[in-house]
Amino acid sequence: MLSRRERQQLARIELWFEQSDPELAEALATGRPTGAGRRRWPYLVLLYLGAVLSLAGVVAASPTSFFGGLVILTGTALAYLWRREKQQRRLP
Repeated sequence: MLSRRERQQLARIELWFEQSDPELAEALATGRPTGAGRRRWPYLVLLYLGAVLSLAGVVAASPTSFFGGLVILTGTALAYLWRREKQQRRLP
C-alpha cells in the first residue's frame, strides 16, 4: 500500500503528464498505443524488395524485373505517404 505522500506524488506526476502530453496520458489510461508505435517495417521490406528487384533487373538486363521493382517502389512509397496523410488528418 502506498503512503499518503506517495499517492500525492503520483497524482502530481499524473497531472503533469495530462498537461504536458495529453495524447500519451490518454494512451496510458486506455492501454492503447500512440501513433509512435505504427508499423513501418512492411513498408521498409517492400522498399528493399523493390530496390533489389530493380537492381537485379539492371544487372541481368531484364526489363521485366526492373519495371517490376519500380512498380513496387512507387506503390509502396505512395501507400506510405497516403497512410501518413490520412493519420495526420485525424489528429486535431
